Amino acid sequence: MACETKMVEELGEGELLLPNLVNEALSANDRAKYLMTLLQMAKDHADYPDLASPDLKQERLACGITESGFDSVIERSQREEAGVYRVPKAREIHHDIVENTRRMLVPLKVCDTISLPDGNLRASWYEQRLEKLVSEVPFLVEDRITGPSIAWITSAQQTEHDSLHLLIMDLHKELNRLQQQIATESIDGACVYGVHEGDRPLIRAFMAGLNRTKELKFDHPGLGTTATRTGDKLVIQNDIGMTEAHVLVVHVEGERVTLTYTDIHIARLVFFQNLFDCFEVRWDDSLSKRASGLREEMYHLCQGTYEAKDRADLEAYLSFLGSRLVFLIDWNRARKRLRKFAPRRICLQVLRWAADHDYGHMGFLTLGGEQLIFEAL
Repeated sequence: MACETKMVEELGEGELLLPNLVNEALSANDRAKYLMTLLQMAKDHADYPDLASPDLKQERLACGITESGFDSVIERSQREEAGVYRVPKAREIHHDIVENTRRMLVPLKVCDTISLPDGNLRASWYEQRLEKLVSEVPFLVEDRITGPSIAWITSAQQTEHDSLHLLIMDLHKELNRLQQQIATESIDGACVYGVHEGDRPLIRAFMAGLNRTKELKFDHPGLGTTATRTGDKLVIQNDIGMTEAHVLVVHVEGERVTLTYTDIHIARLVFFQNLFDCFEVRWDDSLSKRASGLREEMYHLCQGTYEAKDRADLEAYLSFLGSRLVFLIDWNRARKRLRKFAPRRICLQVLRWAADHDYGHMGFLTLGGEQLIFEAL
C-alpha cells in the first residue's frame, strides 16, 4: 500500500496505515542503529588508528541504505585537537539518525488520534525528548564533531543525561508493543486487525467478490486490501492499482455501506459509478481536489451510499463491490487502445459490456491490444 499512503492520509483513514507504518518505523530503527554504530566506530578508529577497521558494508546493505560512501567513513576518520574528531559525512549521519527517529514516531502519532487498547498518548512526549536532544547537539561544521556530541548521540548508558540512542531504544520498545496490539491476521487475502467477530463475514464477502475476478488482472500489481474497525464502523481499504490517488475506502455501519472512491481520471470514476445499476447506490456529487505530495496533485472523489435490506443483501453488495475493482486497473490504457477503432462512446460501451460479463480487458492489453485487432482484420 506504500504508493497510496498519501491518499489514505488525505482521506483521514490513518488507522488503515498502522501495520505498514509500524513496519516502516522498525526499518527506520534498523537504519538509525547502523548509523549510530558507524559514528561510534569512526570515533574508535580515530582514537586507535593502528587497529583494523571494518567498513560495515554488509550492515549497511542489510538495513536498506544504498549510500556506498558510508563504507569509507570509519577508515577516513581522524582525531584532531583534544576532543574533536573529523568524521566524513558526520553532519549527514547525524541528520539521518534524527530523520529516522522521526519516522519511528509516525505510528505513535497515528495512535494518538485513534482508540487503541491502552489509550495512552505518547507521541508528544517522545517528540519533546527528540527536539531537546537535537537542540543540545552543537551545529556540526563540515565533518567535525566533538567527543561529547558523539556520546550525546550514541550512548546507551542509563545516566542522568538522555541520548538519541536511549530515545531510539525506548521507541523500539513502543513499536514492539504496538505491533503486538495490532497483530494482523489474513482473511482470504485481506490484512486484518482490530475487527469484531461480526465483521469477519463481511470481510469474507468483499474478498469473495475480489478473489472471484482478481485473476483477470494477470500479473499486474494491485488489489491489496486492509480491514480494521474504527469506532462503530468496519473500514475496508483497497489500493486498486499503482496510481497514488487510485484508492477505495469502504465504511460499513449497520446495514449501511458508504464507499469513497478517488481517481485521477474523471471518466473512469463515472464508469465505476455506472457499474452499480443493479444496486440502488446513492451517489453524492463528485468533487475535484488538490493534494500536495502526490505525483498527480489533482484528483476526483465520489461517495456512494447503499442501504442494504438485510444482512444477506449487505454481503451480496460487498461481494459485488469487491468483484468490480479489477475492471478499473489500466482501464484508461484499454480505452485509449480501443479509441483507434471506434468513437469514445462506443469504447466505453465495450468496456462496460466486458465488465458486466466478467471479461477482463487486461488480457486484451497483455496479448497486444490493438495489434490483436489489426491482425484479426
